[in-house]
Amino acid sequence: MKNPGINHSQYLKDENIKKLHKKAQTGSLDAQIELAALEVEDGHDVEKNLAFLEDMAEKENILALMDLYFIFQSSEEDEEKSLSYIEKAARLGSPWAMEGLAIRAMVKRITSDEKDLTEEHFLEEEKWRLAAYEASKTPRNDLAPSGVVLNMEELAALYENKNPENPLFNPEKAAEWKAKAKEAEKTITR
Repeated sequence: MKNPGINHSQYLKDENIKKLHKKAQTGSLDAQIELAALEVEDGHDVEKNLAFLEDMAEKENILALMDLYFIFQSSEEDEEKSLSYIEKAARLGSPWAMEGLAIRAMVKRITSDEKDLTEEHFLEEEKWRLAAYEASKTPRNDLAPSGVVLNMEELAALYENKNPENPLFNPEKAAEWKAKAKEAEKTITR
C-alpha cells in the first residue's frame, strides 16, 4: 500500500484524540476502530491495526468496512479491494456506504467523455441514491442528517440533468426531491 488514504488525524484536535483514547480504554469498539484507522493513516503499527480492522470487517462491522474503504481508496492497486469493502457495507444495509457508491457513480458519470456516456451512468447513480434514501429511514441509519439532505439534493440534480443520454430527466421529480430536501434540512439542528 503506497498511500493509505486521507489522513483524518490532521483534522482532529488533540482533545478529540484524547477522548477517543479514553472511550477505547473503556471498551468502545467504535473508538477502537477509529483509533486503529488513524494509526494506519499515520503509519503507526500498520500491520497490527490493519489486521484488527480486517477482523472487524470479517465480523461485518460497518465502521471498520468504511474505514478500510477510505484507507485503500486512494491507492490505484487497491481500488478493487477498496470497492469490496464499501460494497459489503452497502449489502449490510449501510446508507453511508450506499451514498458512497452513489458518489462513485456520479464521479464516473461526470468524468466520462460525452461520447462514452450511457444511460447506465445515470441509472447506477439513481439506484444507489434511492437505496441510501430508503435505508436512511431505518434504525440502522449511519448517514448523517446533512448527508441525507445532500443525497436528496443530488437526486434532484440527477432528475434535472438534460443530457440526452439521461433517461431520468424529469422536472417534476426534481422539484419533488428539492422540496423533500428543503423540508429535511429544517429538521437538522445547527
